[in-house]
Amino acid sequence: MTFKEASEEFLDYIKITRSNGTYRVYKGKVKVLAKFFKNYNIEDITKKDMIKFWKWRQDTYQGITPQTLNKYRTVLILMVEYHTDKRLNIAKLKENRKLTEIIHEEILFKVLTHLQIQEGYKEALRNLVLFKLLLDTGLRINETLNLKVSDFIFPDNTIHVKITKTKTERFVYFNDDTKRLLKRIITRDQTSGYIFKSYKSQGRLSVDNVQNICYRIEKRLQLPYNIRPHKWRHTFATRFLKRGGDLETLRLILGHSSIKTTQRYLHLDNDFIKQQYFTIMQKH
Repeated sequence: MTFKEASEEFLDYIKITRSNGTYRVYKGKVKVLAKFFKNYNIEDITKKDMIKFWKWRQDTYQGITPQTLNKYRTVLILMVEYHTDKRLNIAKLKENRKLTEIIHEEILFKVLTHLQIQEGYKEALRNLVLFKLLLDTGLRINETLNLKVSDFIFPDNTIHVKITKTKTERFVYFNDDTKRLLKRIITRDQTSGYIFKSYKSQGRLSVDNVQNICYRIEKRLQLPYNIRPHKWRHTFATRFLKRGGDLETLRLILGHSSIKTTQRYLHLDNDFIKQQYFTIMQKH
């Protein structure tokens, strides 16, 4: 079977068995893999071919990280295993451990205040509710965009999240200020289905739509760094631990399958570590 044929069938399988976000990532990685493996049969790919791909990718894309190269490795291993039941024994490249990026309090205040001031624009209230909900819940962006009115249990400030990355439903929670805003947008838009809609297409907002919203806010407010959706999730998790939350509760809220994934949030941001250091060291 050619690599092209194998990749199309594999992506059909991923589309059915994984989340939309995972499918989008895999589709992008397969597209790049296909440029290198276009003349290969899927049955003939070996460990050495993967290493050749790594070298080719490094030569054609200067500055590519080991983390990104390892993502290609994961996709190729799964693809070969899906078609041949053979698992390529390829060790991961050693990765540089990066600090978890968050949005600092002054930037959060700046963004949310800007959206409150802009509430005369139809999109502003929708965007404000979206970011408030991300900050309250730690939801992934795909999980948030798939929320419907029927998923909200307003008396208990609870959301029943049914479409998740792990295919496991869970509950998350939001505060009273966010509830007030949610009720406003539902009443204003007479919403009965998806909460977050594109007012141009009248369909559900896409991840790309939200990325563009973030980009426009970054430019308008001249922010020092990006505020893309994954950072709101990281910010929620870091805030939760700073305020005394425990790791296992955080794992359940974030929907992580393994506590190891949640443990990265133990590495709190530098400003907090610095503050704690001087609070303790200047006591004497």
